[in-house]
Amino acid sequence: MSNPVGRPTSYNAEITEKIIDLVIDGQPIRFICSQVDMPSVATVMRWLHDYPEFAKQYALAKEMYAHCIFDEIQHIADTCDPAEVQKAKLMIDARKYITSRLAPKKYGEASLIEAPTEEEQKDREIIITRRIVGAQLSDLLENEEI
Repeated sequence: MSNPVGRPTSYNAEITEKIIDLVIDGQPIRFICSQVDMPSVATVMRWLHDYPEFAKQYALAKEMYAHCIFDEIQHIADTCDPAEVQKAKLMIDARKYITSRLAPKKYGEASLIEAPTEEEQKDREIIITRRIVGAQLSDLLENEEI
């Protein structure tokens, strides 16, 4: 029996494990899939859709990669050559953007607008109602004096 020619298309745990390891190392999926022993990008995307466990591992790998990028940010800032501050700033900003997309709960910017809690909303409604009633009462009292 001869060896199969071409890229692998059948789901294979050994190959998916290699893919996950390379994703954690920061390799782009296009680069991973350009290697001879790896499936095409389309095949990997199909596997992500068809195999929930692989999709879960892939998502976790991307999040782990975000942690690695975060460490890179600190290294870039700590070792920056003063003559290349602009370059370092650009590198840091790009990595901050990537980490905020890969792990938004951990590295995304906090929302500046927070919705009030139910209790806070009720308190606001009571205050507004009191102001309205107070203004109406003042109007009534002023009109009676005339």
